[in-house]
Amino acid sequence: MFHKIKKEDVFFLLSPFVLTGLFIVFGYNVLIAQTPEARVNPPAGNEVELLDSSDVSLVTSQVNLGETFEGPIVSVPRNSAQLENFIKGALETDASVVYISIPVVIKSDSQFLLMNVEDSSQENVVRWIKKTISTIHENNLNAVLSMTLNASTTIQDPAVFAISYSDFLEDWSSIANEYGVSIFNTGLTVGHPLYSQIAEEDMKRVISTVQKRIRATYAGNLGINLCCISELDYSLSSFNYLNVISTPEYPFVDLQAIVKDLTKDGRLKVYYYDQGYQKITTNMP
Repeated sequence: MFHKIKKEDVFFLLSPFVLTGLFIVFGYNVLIAQTPEARVNPPAGNEVELLDSSDVSLVTSQVNLGETFEGPIVSVPRNSAQLENFIKGALETDASVVYISIPVVIKSDSQFLLMNVEDSSQENVVRWIKKTISTIHENNLNAVLSMTLNASTTIQDPAVFAISYSDFLEDWSSIANEYGVSIFNTGLTVGHPLYSQIAEEDMKRVISTVQKRIRATYAGNLGINLCCISELDYSLSSFNYLNVISTPEYPFVDLQAIVKDLTKDGRLKVYYYDQGYQKITTNMP
């Protein structure tokens, strides 16, 4: 027998679901505020496919990056269907580059965890990254390999962070060099709240330490990010590319003054991380 539900009962039935939804939305917005470059839509069909070493071949870039470029931002694929969809989407939009985001969780100033390894292994994730780069190159596209740092706190000891993160990056910069990616992005983001407790001189040392260590294993174009800042008193010309990331508080148009100042000597080139369309482009959105 069914009982008639009163209006006041509806509120109590629905309120847990409403509160859960609000919590999810709020939590997601906090993540984006902490790490604006972390917004990469997860692909459908997320089952993990295990790769053997024989499934991975080495294919380096077949084409030049060029002065202007544009292409999708993708997460590391977990299976062949996802990889096929990424490539198909890039080719259908006449992209010239694919930006591969590698999510890394900062557990402490000296501990870094590659995300999504719990479903298989770090070795399998690395194989998928290598396979993705080679497949991008096989389709006459350029690859940008970028570390994406996720954290819920700030860096406390810049010296420890600089050395530990440089150690963590060594294997990735070696992969970037071996597979000939067009740009290897360090994942450092100048202006990000993650570094808000670090003095300017210490931040300069962090950037210098990471840059020098990567240069020992990677000879290609080196990238660094910029967001959430209106002025900067030091140069980033030891890098080749500046990845400009907007936030609601700092839209692209408000970042142009600092971008022009950083690139005025012509040594540092610029591209933009367009979160709305999930792409990178050399044309300001």
